[in-house]
Amino acid sequence: MSSPTDTASPFVGVTTFQFPDIQIWGTWFVSGEQPQNYIGFTFGFQNPRRFYSILWRSNHLTYRKTSPLLAGGLKGLHIKAIHSTVKRSVKFTQMLWHTGSVEEDSTLLWYDRNMVGWRVNTAYRFHLVHRPSIGMLKLRVYQANTVVVDTGEVYNNQILGGAFGPLAFLQPDILWSNIKFHVEPRRNGALTLSRDGFSKIKLALTKDSFQHSFFISLWIELSTTETGYTGTIFCTENKSICCKIRNKGKPDLNDIIVNYGDVVLTYTLSETNHVQHNGMLNPKWTNVVIEYSLPKYTVRLHVNNDEKQHVPDVTPQDVTIDSMHFGDEDTPLPVAIDEFRVVLGEVEVEERRDIISDPKLEKFTEQGRVLVWYDMNEDPESLSLKDWSGRGYDTILNNADVRVTSNSESYMYNLQYNMKQEVQPPQDDANTVPPVLMTTHAAATNNLTAPENPVRRRKRSKKFHIEL
Repeated sequence: MSSPTDTASPFVGVTTFQFPDIQIWGTWFVSGEQPQNYIGFTFGFQNPRRFYSILWRSNHLTYRKTSPLLAGGLKGLHIKAIHSTVKRSVKFTQMLWHTGSVEEDSTLLWYDRNMVGWRVNTAYRFHLVHRPSIGMLKLRVYQANTVVVDTGEVYNNQILGGAFGPLAFLQPDILWSNIKFHVEPRRNGALTLSRDGFSKIKLALTKDSFQHSFFISLWIELSTTETGYTGTIFCTENKSICCKIRNKGKPDLNDIIVNYGDVVLTYTLSETNHVQHNGMLNPKWTNVVIEYSLPKYTVRLHVNNDEKQHVPDVTPQDVTIDSMHFGDEDTPLPVAIDEFRVVLGEVEVEERRDIISDPKLEKFTEQGRVLVWYDMNEDPESLSLKDWSGRGYDTILNNADVRVTSNSESYMYNLQYNMKQEVQPPQDDANTVPPVLMTTHAAATNNLTAPENPVRRRKRSKKFHIEL
């Protein structure tokens, strides 16, 4: 595929199908006398305002129009997440040109500080790996057998898959060729507490404490065959907050027991009160929430987004956390756990659905309210357990054998869209936040920090072929 003759506006030609986890290979070639502007491509393309962009240029150049943004394009390759609040406009074009982040519209994920530019009449091969199931992407660019750009692993799951497409921006005579796709199996994992000797997994939380309101959400998969077991699902080291399970002699009859200090709440989970899944009763995955409201001095137990028990007049407990753990060290449980999330602050009724079931916690992450978030979706052989809260509470598993496959996402989706009482999500503020501008190349280089943005969104199947 070749670029159009007129690329005064950014041009994207995207595929008509969406990709989940994928590897993409291809070749760039630009003919001409000298390089002018950007070559690149998009991936994870969901709509004209939401996609990942890879752009590469050979020289520093400020965009010709300086209003409403002063857009600086730096020599080298960069990767950005585009999540724009503006439609097709001069501002959007400037935002795409700009190497750095533009608040509310784009996030710089990676920039080549070696500032390696591309050259005309030279073939460059690229290899992109995008695994939105674990929020990872990486890119390598080769000239012959030499690696000229290597991003390493970059973590961001703001966009969960989408279309792929060549991108041209004020650069004619680009040829994209030999493009190949390989779709990877999607990873959706959980941790089992049934492995002997590997069930106690410590989580080091030393900088934060539950001093105010909090909301703890966890998905659990109970055994459909085993009986007679009792044990801990998770607990703080000082036992101030715990969740336990007690089987009552039948596979589908279990007590869920939680405590907040000395306050104990219990709910009996049976086959008849499990979450409805695809119109059928299915006792596999269950959501459990422990919530404490400081303004109301109330602790609540929610199961599958229904409040099952609450205790009023509960004063704040001493719940400063040195560490937490999943499971009991000497008591394996036939239980799997997934999507462990802790959100601080008072949670409104209309927010519960997103915390429990939405695979993306953007609002709460941006507000700095997510204390810890483990989605369990790392590689099956990985010992690392990544914290997506942005606070850096990554931890190490004792053994990779605790990893199992999970289908909890279908239950999360079902619970999210089959609520007893549907509520409308809050509307975003329509006011535009003034963007961060880079006035010089030196200042831009100093500010090229590519923070992780561990948020997730489901992909939607749409077709686009656009000229922005």
